[in-house]
Parts: sequence; C-alpha cells; structure tokens
Amino acid sequence: MKLTSITRYVFIGVLFPLLIQFIMYYRFTPNYQPGVFSEAGFRSFYGSSVFKYRIAGTRLQLWLYRRLKSDKTRIPVKENKIYEKRLLALDEQADDLFYLTYYLINAFFSVLLALCLLFLFDRQHLFTLTEPDKSFAVVLVLLMVAVSQFVVTPYDTASYFFEVFSFTVFLKYFRTNNHLYLLATCLLIMSASFFRESSALILSLMAAVYFLVHGLTPQWVRKMIMPCLSFIIVYAGLRIFAPRSAVQISESSKLVENFTLRPSALMGILMAMIIFYLMLNAASSKDNRRLVRIFLLFTLPYGVMVIFAGLLVEFRLWVPLVIGTAMLYKLNLEPLRNHNYLRDLSANHTTDPQPH
Repeated sequence: MKLTSITRYVFIGVLFPLLIQFIMYYRFTPNYQPGVFSEAGFRSFYGSSVFKYRIAGTRLQLWLYRRLKSDKTRIPVKENKIYEKRLLALDEQADDLFYLTYYLINAFFSVLLALCLLFLFDRQHLFTLTEPDKSFAVVLVLLMVAVSQFVVTPYDTASYFFEVFSFTVFLKYFRTNNHLYLLATCLLIMSASFFRESSALILSLMAAVYFLVHGLTPQWVRKMIMPCLSFIIVYAGLRIFAPRSAVQISESSKLVENFTLRPSALMGILMAMIIFYLMLNAASSKDNRRLVRIFLLFTLPYGVMVIFAGLLVEFRLWVPLVIGTAMLYKLNLEPLRNHNYLRDLSANHTTDPQPH
C-alpha cells in the first residue's frame, strides 16, 4: 500500500470520524429525544414500540455501559460544571458515563464505516475515483452521519457500516460467483437486521445492480432468494418471539404530522427534497444515473414507511439511501457486465475445442 493511501486511511478513515463524533457529542448537546441518557430511561424508551426489535444496538449499549461502570480506570468525562449539568435538562437521571457509551459506539462504527468505504473505493476495477474524490466522498458521508445524530441512537451508525460492508462483499460475489461470498453477504444482512430493519435496503442495492446488468431475468431473481430469506427470517423472528407485548410493524402514523405548517415539518419536507435532488443528480454518466434511479425505485417501500411512520425532520432516515447512492454513483458497471458475459460464455461452451 502506498504511503499516500496509508495516510488517507489514518486521517480520513480513523482520525476524522473520531473527531467529528467527539465534536457532535461533546461540543453540541443533542436535545431532540429526552429521557434516554440514563439506563432507566433508555430501557423504558428502547423497550417499547418498534425499538424493542433493534436488539443488537440496545444490548451493545447496555453491555458496554456496564463494562465501563465496573472499570475503575475509565477516562473522566466531566470537564466543567456546564457539561456536568447539560444533560439533566433532558433526563433527570442523566448519567455522563451512559452518554459516553453512546459516543464510543457511534465513533467505533463511524471508523469502521469510513475504512470500509475507503476500501471499497480503492477497488480500481470498480471505481474510477481519484484520491481527492475518495477522501471528499467519505468525508461528506461522515459529516451527514454525524450531523444526523441530533437523534441519538445506539444502532444507526452500525447499520450504515453493515450496509457498506454487505454491499462490498456482494460485489465480490458478483465478480467471482464464489458461494462463500454469497453466504457471507447473507450473514451480514442477518447481522444488520438485528441492528435495524433498514437492512432491507441492502437488498435494494443488490437488486439494482442485478437489474441494470442482467435486465429483468429469472436468473438473478433466483439469486436474490437467499439474501431475501436472510432478512425475512430475522425480521419475522424478532417479531414472533418478541417478549410479551403485541407485535408492531411500525410506530403510529405520522403522516399528518409530516405535512403540517409547523416549522419542523416544513424543514423536514425541504430537507427530503434537497437530499433527493442531490441523489438524483449525483451521477454524471447515463449508466450510473439509471443505476441510482433503479436503486431509489427499489427503496420505494422504505420511503413510504418513512413518510407514514417516521418524522421527516429526522433526516437520518434518509442517510442509508445517501450512502447507497454514494456507492453507486461512480460504480463502473463494465467490469461487471464483461465478467458475467465471459463467465456465461465459458459455461455454455465447455465442450468447444480450445484454441492452441
């Protein structure tokens, strides 16, 4: 690996996500969701509604908090009187250590997200990005992820990492047809689904690539069966075996709340318009524009759920689509087309005499 690449991985892949997350958590105070900055408040909020199905992030938060609490050599988190009291306005039982746990989890997965994006963009046969292009693309994604954390959760950033990691492994499977990579993709989809049900968007990414390369053919539709089952098994299983309370697919309808004249609703609508404008105009080539639009078409069920069950002002709900677009807008489809053409040609003519 070249020195410039190592430097890029250190500064953009490790240091920048750590610093930008620190700024968002310790130089700003997220005040959108009260009552989630103590263990009691956290359990109450994340043990209800659809949040109770996102078990990986919530259990990771509680596990790490207990480990830090039992560690007598932990890093002090109280800097001054303001920082000691700022969370109490949001949660009467606010715990600085519990807040630190949020930061550590999101910073850790931000680093993994950045490194995975850099690794993906370094696949020269698939991406024609210059060194500055790679750095700026990753930085912009990290900034959007960080700013969207005015809604503090223990699972959003992890879900973004799994989206990128799963798609990276899928592209490897696409080129090699090695079923071990397909198995790895399915396992990653299952893991992502324990964090957040937006893992279904990984299927949209896969389907968009298949559709643009192969068209609407039964061959690739059959290849989607295992990944789809991987998502369905976890999604349905969590709801079937959910403890005690009735199964919920989503929260109560927010449709009316999203389309009022309140400032927050108007800001949410405008933000959604800007994000979709950016996604639809990100690609410069005809192929990539089609690829992004097909991906967004396949994400339509998710978009409908966001409008009906989410709040548009929480633009973090669009971040998985932005990350998906970032992986598609410069994806070079020719190696995928040529690779599949040669492989299929070889499979159909195995009995032909070989040239000497």
